[in-house]
Amino acid sequence: INISIRSNIELSAKKIKEMKDRWNLDTIVIDPGHGGKDPGCADKGLKEKTVTLDVAKKLGKLIEQKLGVKVIYTRTEDEFVPLWKRTKIANDSGGKIFISIHANSTHSNHGVRGFETYLLRPGKTSDAIEVAQRENDVIQMEERKDQYEKLSNIA
Repeated sequence: INISIRSNIELSAKKIKEMKDRWNLDTIVIDPGHGGKDPGCADKGLKEKTVTLDVAKKLGKLIEQKLGVKVIYTRTEDEFVPLWKRTKIANDSGGKIFISIHANSTHSNHGVRGFETYLLRPGKTSDAIEVAQRENDVIQMEERKDQYEKLSNIA
């Protein structure tokens, strides 16, 4: 039995190019957490907003130099950028990866060291839920809090 399948080569090539372009890592959005009137965590005079901005700029420079990838920042100065605007910047830029930088602290154990990595999905542990809640409390500093009423805190 012979089965012949014919397809339009130009159409197939176009579809393949569109898929490749969609997955081509050409733009990364870096979001230095907090800023302006939102200092984030503070310990011994050091503010999270300052640390995250410094780390973001250094990371962005490395990404551009070593990977040749375009970097978009949600902020480049010590300014307050509402969550909705950070989201808009990320969506409008066409970035393939969104890196939000934070520097958490703990009041109960100053000997804790390490890092955290979160992927976009609802928190499933009490620690993840607590971190998400703390980070989203910044909404209270925004002028239009009502735009977030439809968001869910379901974990």
